[in-house]
Amino acid sequence: LVLGAAMWQQPHIVVMDEPTNYLDRDALGALACAVKEFGGGVLLITHNCEFADALKEETWDVPGTGEVIITGNRWGQGKKGKAEATNWDGPQEDTVDAMGNTVKVKGPKKKLSRKDIKA
Repeated sequence: LVLGAAMWQQPHIVVMDEPTNYLDRDALGALACAVKEFGGGVLLITHNCEFADALKEETWDVPGTGEVIITGNRWGQGKKGKAEATNWDGPQEDTVDAMGNTVKVKGPKKKLSRKDIKA
């Protein structure tokens, strides 16, 4: 019901965190069909490998080491792109997003002294 209400606004991207929790087989099948038919992008966070394998075109593994390992559909390489580790330090200069907003890049965070932390 909540997903149906969210689709009313016709979003470009849908983010789902563990959508398969508490769903029976029929509901899982309906959700899988809806995701496949959705015309926009889908970010799916799940531990249900069977569900994810049926839907995903690309996988981004983030092991927590500061790198992102991307496998699957690579732009311009077709459906079977090879795995590639990517380190990203963020944008280095101010950028303009798709809506024309200027995104200012902040400098690195400064290290607080013990005195500042205590205050």
